[in-house]
Amino acid sequence: MRDSDRIDAVRQDPAIASRELGAIDTTLRAADGTDIGASYHRLASGESSDLALVVGHGFTGSRAKEDNLRVCATLRQRLPLVTLDYRGHGESGGVSSLGLREVLDLDAAIAWAHELGHRRVVSVGFSMGSTIAIRQAALTRTVDRGELALTTVNQPDAVVSISGNAFWFYRGTAPMRLLHRAVSTSVGRSVLARVSGTQVDVADWEQELLPFSPEEAAAFLAPTPLLLVHGDADTFFPLEHPHAVHRGASQGAHDRELHPAVDLWVEEGLGHAEAAVSEELLNRVCDWAISTVHAREPS
Repeated sequence: MRDSDRIDAVRQDPAIASRELGAIDTTLRAADGTDIGASYHRLASGESSDLALVVGHGFTGSRAKEDNLRVCATLRQRLPLVTLDYRGHGESGGVSSLGLREVLDLDAAIAWAHELGHRRVVSVGFSMGSTIAIRQAALTRTVDRGELALTTVNQPDAVVSISGNAFWFYRGTAPMRLLHRAVSTSVGRSVLARVSGTQVDVADWEQELLPFSPEEAAAFLAPTPLLLVHGDADTFFPLEHPHAVHRGASQGAHDRELHPAVDLWVEEGLGHAEAAVSEELLNRVCDWAISTVHAREPS
């Protein structure tokens, strides 16, 4: 059966067709024309679900890397999910803009989850992917600052940010200083491409007025619920980052006279992103997604 036929089958009868399907691989088209590799993973039990996750990896990651496959295998025990390769990574085209234009990639993946029959979608991002998830949700409500003036159209029902940053150009830890040195020179970007397969272009960062940072973008999220998950042993981004995003989301909701639907979990001993998360934590994230989305259903 061709992938296009499988997708049509899922749309017509997810409960029956999903029993016959493994992962469905496809190529999505972002709004700016960039080809984005993506996969759909049915619920392991074969049951249908109104709710799906869309899961985005961190910088130099991809949906096929071991840590991401482990995360996917755990999550699909609870919920179906779409995974994607952000531009410049894995099987996607284009070049990475380090989280700026990638909001268009996530927007396309959320649209695909809806096309597959899932009425509710929660976006889950790790590290750079969390930056993208927060910004994508915010840009359904506002136009991005700066020359790019990006906007998105597919609003998620909730957002989960795991090991995310709050500020642009953060160099407060050794791993981030090394990363900045790598992406700021042509030699460093060539090494990144050769070692990790990640293609990077930093031209978007040279504009005078930068797009909204995660801390700033979070102010536009309410009433969309936001869960921030961060470890006290994160060697990339210390706890000032989730606290800043939490403040941004809370203040933005207050300014617009909305309830600040933001939760912060500080996890003892947790390191950074996909490599650090446990099955127990991922199951709690699923619990939060299910209960949060169901709580928003009209009575």
